[in-house]
Order: sequence, then structure tokens, then C-alpha cells
Amino acid sequence: MSEGSVESGEDPWAWLHTIDHEAPADYSAFHVVAAILPVAGEPSAARCRAAVEASDVVVEDVVDDLAPDADGDWFWLLPDETEPAPGALAALLERVRRDPSAAVVGALLIEPRRRGAGTLVRDWAQTISGSGRLRPLTEPGELYQGQLGAVPALGVPLGGLLVRGDAWRFLGGLNPELPRSHQGLDLGWRANLAGYRVLADPEAHVVDHSRADDPADERAAGLALVAGNTRAARRWLTSARLVVVTLLTALGYLLGKDPERASEEVRGLGRWLGGRSLRHSVTDRLAALPITPAARQATRRLRPGRWAGVQRGAEQVAARLVEWVQTFTGRGSGVSLDEMTGDDFAATGDVRYRLPLAATGVLVLCAAALVAARTVFGTGSLTGPQLLAAPDDWTGLLASYLSPVPGSAHVSGAPWAGLASLFSLVTLGRPEWLVTATFLLAVPLAWLMAFRLLRQVVADRRLAGLGALGYALAPALLGGLNAGAFGLAATSVLLPMLGYGCWLWLADGGWSWRRAGAVAFWMLLACALVPAFWAVGLAAALLTALPARRARAWAQWGVVLAAPLLLLVGPWGPTVLRYPGRLLTGIEAQLAPSAAVEPWDVLLGRTLAGSPPLWLSLAFVTVLWIAAVAGAVRSPGISGRALLGAGAAGLVALGLTRLVVEVPPGAWVRPQALEWQLALVGALVLAASAGLDGIATELQGHDLGVRHLASLGLAVVCVAAMLLGGGWWVVAGQVGVTRQPVGGVPAFVRNAQLSDTPGRTLALVAGEGTVRWALLEGDFARLGDAERGTAFGGDPAAKQLAASVAARLVGDSADDQLLPDLVTLGVSYVTLTGGDAGQRLAINSVPGLGLGTGDATQFVWPVPDSAIAVVSGQESRVPVGQGAVIAPGAPDRLLRLAEPPDDRWEVSVGAGRLERAPGGEPGTQFAVGAASGPLDYRLRDGAAWWLWVQLAGLVLLAIMAAPSVRRRSEDSGPRRAAGGAS
Repeated sequence: MSEGSVESGEDPWAWLHTIDHEAPADYSAFHVVAAILPVAGEPSAARCRAAVEASDVVVEDVVDDLAPDADGDWFWLLPDETEPAPGALAALLERVRRDPSAAVVGALLIEPRRRGAGTLVRDWAQTISGSGRLRPLTEPGELYQGQLGAVPALGVPLGGLLVRGDAWRFLGGLNPELPRSHQGLDLGWRANLAGYRVLADPEAHVVDHSRADDPADERAAGLALVAGNTRAARRWLTSARLVVVTLLTALGYLLGKDPERASEEVRGLGRWLGGRSLRHSVTDRLAALPITPAARQATRRLRPGRWAGVQRGAEQVAARLVEWVQTFTGRGSGVSLDEMTGDDFAATGDVRYRLPLAATGVLVLCAAALVAARTVFGTGSLTGPQLLAAPDDWTGLLASYLSPVPGSAHVSGAPWAGLASLFSLVTLGRPEWLVTATFLLAVPLAWLMAFRLLRQVVADRRLAGLGALGYALAPALLGGLNAGAFGLAATSVLLPMLGYGCWLWLADGGWSWRRAGAVAFWMLLACALVPAFWAVGLAAALLTALPARRARAWAQWGVVLAAPLLLLVGPWGPTVLRYPGRLLTGIEAQLAPSAAVEPWDVLLGRTLAGSPPLWLSLAFVTVLWIAAVAGAVRSPGISGRALLGAGAAGLVALGLTRLVVEVPPGAWVRPQALEWQLALVGALVLAASAGLDGIATELQGHDLGVRHLASLGLAVVCVAAMLLGGGWWVVAGQVGVTRQPVGGVPAFVRNAQLSDTPGRTLALVAGEGTVRWALLEGDFARLGDAERGTAFGGDPAAKQLAASVAARLVGDSADDQLLPDLVTLGVSYVTLTGGDAGQRLAINSVPGLGLGTGDATQFVWPVPDSAIAVVSGQESRVPVGQGAVIAPGAPDRLLRLAEPPDDRWEVSVGAGRLERAPGGEPGTQFAVGAASGPLDYRLRDGAAWWLWVQLAGLVLLAIMAAPSVRRRSEDSGPRRAAGGAS
């Protein structure tokens, strides 16, 4: 017992008390002179001097100037805007005691203490990039928690720098031509080259109260240091590289909407190039040093590697990408640990992003889309009732926009085709892949974009996800995905992107030009698909800009509304003036059915043959209306306005489907209003989601009652409607588009259409008591061609003649005019798919037509000596083509061109231009006579200045819409400690 008492009486912490009571380190052997260096502006040396006097180590003297040849063992450099901590000098001297070879030791510059803040790093060990940018080894704003250790450095901050006297005198002191931010780096760089050891010690803390130097001066100093530290033989190359890099950087800042930093780059470059004294101050000091190869090699290792700049840029891009991805994930409202640590980290609106719902929703819908769109996989081209096969490459799609239309100077391709060709570059220049991706990912992408938009107005993530699903299913439940409505599929993804841009732009009332540019960009794309959406933008401008009463608001709305007008620059403007009905339709309205639909079918979204069963459409739309009305009654703000928007969209859809309008190239069509029905669904979803948000929280704590039962019943009904709609989409909502060979004709017929002497094919399809016909040419009608006429330029006279020929061929007329009419149309083959023996016999009986061959499925008849271009005389016809050599012949020969008459035709044989001859309608003909030589015929195109205007406008809008570079204020914000330096 006594032994236990003795043992328990011993102090187990005696070793710690011994350490605590050890005598403090003796630094009296170090004779230190503190130099408090004045800076420009209001003097503040009193604070620095008081801190020096309160230091744990007594300095030998305090001076306010330090000559390059000053006497002394050690110099402690302190600009008067700094305030050293009491133990800063002791920490620096302790580092010298541990490493006697150290000649220059730098301190850790920290931010002034703020309420709730920890120790925030401002500057520490320094290096410099190859482009002349000073790079601290620790990011400014990082929270210091003891994670750093002493390291060799190229340079150290001037504040608190401790330098040995002999090194100071040998190096000639500081370079006064440089700003304070770069003087420590310059001194350390020269010390390293001279063979001295430079260290940065984070244990020595110096509070920095200084303001930043002029960024242009800092930029000039960085350029001067990098160029000056290059060997003289290669200095001109380095200087040239720095000029180019700086100008490109300035351009990058300008494109990133940061003109201030772009100006700093240019001004810094100018001060470096024009600052002879600055350049010579660096090179003269370096020339006086005895630099050994070993010292130069060791110093080079203290600078960033060759690819450090690329790595840093990649990290910044990745950080921006992460920020962009986070906009899709939805935001939580919980209190984070950072919000409880201090004001510097408790940023307003700091939130935790929840990825699982967004990621899970996209993954589930992508898996469902693979099943729903199972028919898009296979060989051949993707086609549907309203979908033409895409061209083989992006240039073919672009040509459908740029190439002139023969016989119609006032008709051109549609701008959406040109935009689609540019977007197909994302899919490696393959429009087929773009179309496939659009249909395959229409529902998942529409859900993701709608979810991101709804999360801006809806706090409940599950409600936002359910509402987004209702919107995303709309293209399928409207029958658009079954019909191959490419415009509807693209619009379903684009509309929530436009809505999200508008919300960010208008919600905070700041009227940001970048956000206005983003809205203008999306508005242009939306109006390219549905021109009438411009009227919606005009209405929104009046409703938002009038209350704002700010010139900035009107100017930005002017940009937004002017952006779609870029589409009218060039031939498309006259086309729309000639056919104003095109403003009321979507893309390729010529492929839509012309039968009128009942008004209630329009409101239920049943205007297409591929729509779901009546009961499902009725249930889905009814549930949406009930939920939207309930939301508007509960919260009439956003929900009420969205409900009014839904009613307006429904009225527009009803009105458009009652009309018959003329569209290029002279076809009469009935607008389908599919995109307006989609807008109707979107508005109902927004009204329901915004109005019902928070209802579950509101009912918590209340007794079970009617409101509980009504809310529960509505939730069950909504979920059931979404499940039924989603199930139908997976089973039968996207099977109307399939892959199959283009054209449906034998290979030798297609080869004839693409040969050196190309001809057309009159394709007849018999079935259900009728015979349909089509004129095929080239590589067949492709995506975008319906807007410009699929064959013969869409010429009405040619269309009428082709219809007559088709009827007479199967009508057992066998008249002698059939063969000349086929030649006039440039038909080299006639095909009949289906049909009976009598129809095939009638075609076989046509005088002069070749013998038909085939099987019960399809028969083919050749048309002798027929092509799009034929040189004809009194007794002969010779098919020719572009570049064909015309032999000498009789003076009465004609070139019969099966193309609409047009004053823009330019035809030549050899060196002589041919004049147009009368007759030959609906084609055109030219007098060849006895001329001989290569044939050249083309449709003269006007100057393409308008294309460059459109492209420049599109690029400008894309630049405005692109994310801006990170501002300097964002760079200097507080950050967590990311780990120690090494």
C-alpha cells in the first residue's frame, strides 16, 4: 500500500514541466539590424517599429534605410506596412541555427486578423512561371494550420526577409526598379545563382497590411525577370515568346469578359518593352554575378516544370467544369462546418450539393432510353415519318443551307440546318450521330435540364425531379419521338436551358451582360427551330423591362431580341418575306401530315399517329392541369404566371392548327404546333412544382385532415401518371424511327443517280388502292432538304408534270408523250414497289421505255438516253454531266437541263458560254450548236458576306454566353488547407 502511495505521488508530466521551464534560446550571437523600409504613400512605420521593439529577440539597431554596402552581420527587412509577430525573428534565427548555410530566410506573410478568421496565408515561398507570373508555393487565402515546412525557394517575400550581411553586400541589395512584390523574388533568385542558400520558414509570421501594387507594374517586373535571367544569346527568343504569350493571354481575358485584366496584361507588356531602366536593372545585376553551371542548374529546379502552366490551366478548367456540373445537382440547405468556423468561411449561400438524385435520375433514364430507343441501333440511316436521313458529313448538311435553290432566287435553305451542321462537329462531323444522340438522349437530357431549372424555384428535390420527369416525357407522349420530329426533340432540351438562363439573368435584378448574352444565344437557337418564339421573347421584354425602368435592361433586351434577327441576314430573310407562313411552323413542316385535327386532340397532345392511347393522354394532361391549378391556388406568384402562360400556349397551339400556310418552296402545310404543346406541358409543370413546393413541411405537426388527404391523393395520382407515361414511353413511345437503307431502290439505280451522267428516279409505291410517287435524285433527300425542295428545286410545274406522268404510267394510257415527259424530268429509271400485274403491264407498254426487271416486291424500268443533262439533236440524245467532254456536232444541238429556269444558270462548253434557248419547260435548255469541249454548268451564287456576318454574330454571342474567367476577388478568397508544401 505504501509503495502504491509513493508511486502515485510521482508526477507523470514532470518531463513536460522540465521542457516548459528550460531557458529560452540565446540568439545574442546574432547581430541583427532591423531595416524598416518606407513605402510610397502615408507613412505607417510606428506600428512596425512597435512590433520590432516587442520582439522576443532584441535587435542591434533599427534603421529606415539600407544601403547596398551597409555594414552588419544580419539584416531583417521590414516594409513599414508589415507587422512582425513577437516570435518571428526568433523563428528565423532558429532556422539559421539549424541550417547555418542559409543566407536568405523568408517569413510567412499572413492576412491581418479578422473576426472569426484563422491564420490565412498571403504570401510565402515564391517562384515564377515561364510566362513571368509570380507563383507562391501556397495559394493565397489558404488556412494555415501548421501544415507547411521549411523549403528551399527561388525567392521569398520582402516582408520579414532575413539576409546575411555578406550576401547582401555581394548581391548589391534590392533592385529599386522592381515593385515590392518582386524585390524579394529578385534578391532570392540572384542569391541562388550566386550559390547562396535561400529558405522559406513558415514558423516566422509577419502580418502584411500592404495594398497590392499596380498589376501592370507587377506584370512588367515578371517579364523583365524572366527575360533578364535568360542567357544573352537566347534572350531575344524569350522576349518574342513573352510578347506573344502576353498578347494571347490578354485576348483570353478579353474573351473571358475580364477587360480589366486584359488591360493590365497589355499595359504591363508596354511598360516592360518601354522600360529600358527596368530591363537593364535586372540584366546588369545578373551580369555582375559569377554564375556557375551547377548553380544555374540548381536554380532551374526551383522553377515550375515545362508543363506546369498546362497543368495549372487544366486544373482551372476542371474547377470550372465542377462548378458547372454542380448546377445540375440541386442544392441543400444544411448548415456546414465551414459556416460555424468563422466569417471568412461562412459565405452567404454556402450550400452542400447533393449529386445522388441528379446522377441517379440521369442513369435510370439513360438505361430506360436504351430500351425505349431500341430501334435506333443497327445498320442504315435513321429515318421516320417526319425524319429524313442525315447527310454523311457535316459539309453536306451545311450545303443544304448555303447552296442556292435553282428556279427560286427568293428561296434558300433554313438556318437551323447550318446550325445543326456546326453542332455536328461535336459528334466528329457526323450529322447521323448527332440525330441519333438527339433522339436517344432526348428524355434524359430534357429531364436533367428541367431539373436544374426547377431546382432554382423548388426547394424539394423530389418534387423537382418528379416535375422534370413530367416535362421530359412530353416529347414521347406527344408522339414526336415516334414520328421522328427532330425539331421537337431538340426543343425539349433547349427550352429549359433557355428558361434557366432567363432565371439567372432576371432573378437577381443585376442585369448581367454575360447572362444576357447567354439568353441571346439560346434565344437564337430556339427561334431557329420555332421562329414564333420571338414573339414570346418580345412579350417577356415588355413585362420585365418596363417595371425595371433602366436603360441597361432595355439595352440587354435589345441584344436578346436582335440575336434571332441574325437568322434573317442573307437569303433566308427574303425567303421568309416571300413565305411568311414559315414563321408559324417548326422545321421541315413539308413532312408533316396535312389532315386537320380536332381541337380537343390538340389540347391532349394527340396530333400525331404515334401518340399514346386516348386514356393515357387524357390522364396525363388532366393530372398536370389539376396539379397546376392546385399550385396556383396555393401560391399564385410564379405558379399563377406559369398557369397563364400554359393557357396562352394552348390557345396558340389551337390557333396554329386551324391554319394552312404556304412555306418554301411553295408547299401548303398545316402547322403542327408540337413545340407549343411542349411549352404548354412545361408551363403546367412549372406551375405545379412551384405552387406545391413545401406543402409536406407545411402540413407537418398538424392533425390529419382534408388537406392531408387531398395532398396525399394528388401526390399518388401524379406519381401514377408519371409511371404510366414513363412505362408507355419505354414500351412503345420511341419505336417509330428505325434504321434502314436510304432510298429503297436497287444499288444500280442509286449508282446511276450519283454517276458522271446523273439522272433521277421516279419511284412509285402502290398500296391501299393508291399510288404514291416521289422524284429521287443524287444521294436522295436528306435532313434539311425539305426546306428547299427535294428534287427539281421543288418547282411547281415539274411537280405537276411528275404527278401526271405517275398517274399515266399506272393508268394503262401508254401514250407516246410519256417517254418525252420522263426525259424532260431527267428520269433515268422508273421503279414500282408493290403494285399488281396490271400496273406492271401498263408500265411495260409505254412506247420507248426499257424492259422492266424485278420481283414481286419491286420492278425497275430504264429510261433510255435520259439524264438530268442531255445534249439532244434531231435524231439523238446523249446523257452528259458536269465536266463531260462534248464532241463536235450539228449546229442545231441543244443542252436540255432538267432543272428549273433561272437567270443565275451559267453554262459553258469549252471556253464559250452558252446562251439560253426558248422552250424546254419545266426544265431549261441552252444552244450548244457546233461547240465542243468540257461542259460546265452551275448556279451562280451571290457574295457570301451574310454568312460571315452570321458567323461573327454567333461567335460573339457564344463568347458572351461562355463562362467568364475567375475574377481576382475570387482568387484571393479564403481556402481550406490543401496539404503541406514539399
